[in-house]
Formats: sequence, C-alpha cells, structure tokens
Amino acid sequence: YRVGQLGIWAEELGQGRRFVVDTFANFVAEHWDQAPKEGAHWYEYFADGRPVALYFDLECPLPPNPGFASDAAMSCFFEELRGFFRSGRAVRPAELQDDDIFTMDSTSPTKFSRQVVVRGGFTARLRDARPPNPSVAQHPATCFPNAAAAGCFAEQFVAFVRERWEQAPDGPAKHFFNSDVN
Repeated sequence: YRVGQLGIWAEELGQGRRFVVDTFANFVAEHWDQAPKEGAHWYEYFADGRPVALYFDLECPLPPNPGFASDAAMSCFFEELRGFFRSGRAVRPAELQDDDIFTMDSTSPTKFSRQVVVRGGFTARLRDARPPNPSVAQHPATCFPNAAAAGCFAEQFVAFVRERWEQAPDGPAKHFFNSDVN
C-alpha cells in the first residue's frame, strides 16, 4: 500500500492503547463491527501534514440533559451540514450523498457520542469543481490537505450554524446552541 492508503487507529485499553495500521476498509471490516458489542473505544490518529477526511466528534453528557433527543440532534446536524455545503461558503457548492458520510456511535449511558466522517464521492465532486490539490488528489478518501485545513472548515461550519440559530432560534440549529443543554 501507499502511505496515503493507510490509517492509524488506537484502541483505548484502560491502562494503555493498542495501535492498528490498516486501510480504512480493512479497519472497519475487522474491528469496527465488534467495537460496540465489546465496549471498545477506537480513535483515529491524524498524522501531521497528511491529508485528512472531514471529521466531527459530537458529544453531550446525558444525566444533566434528560430531555436530549439524539435522533433529532443528528437529523438537525446533517440538515445544517448539507446546508453549509450547498451554501458554497467554504467550498464550491456541493451536495452530500448518504454514501459520503460514515457515522459511528459510541454513546454510553452517561454520554451521547457520535463520530461523523465525510469522505468518498464528495471529494471527487469537489475535485471536479476546482483545480485539484496535488496533495489531496493522491488520497481519494480525503477532503483536506491537513488537519489544520479541516479545522478551518469546521470553524466556518460552526459560524454558519450560529448565524442560522441567531436568525431562527427555534430552527434546527437550536440543537447546537440550546441554553437548556449543559
């Protein structure tokens, strides 16, 4: 494999970590399906200066927020994310397809926790719409040349959602900035 085809994951073991280097597809096939059943917690490491996919880690403590509606929050998250991509504020306007998004659920009795990764076909459509970034073009499952660029994108997304919340406090963005959620 070429370096760009491999990823690094760590499994939290309590007294340390176990590291795995593999392709994304092999990692999911061999490790992810068993993780929720066994209570495993995996983390992906992003090497400095390497292309990355768009990644969101969504969390909310549950005991202090008994009315938190996880399905509604996720639905609103995807509605806002799709709206941001369509807006063209950070990238050329693009439509996210369901197969562009990989969602992992690490929710426990005490914490809502979902990880959302945007990769795949979305990247190809972005590349078709703008001059290719040579760094990203070599890594077809990635969107950004490095984690800093993905972080800037995420900051712009949060600003977009905050503006929408300020314009419509009862709209979908309320799940992001609701004062009732601790």
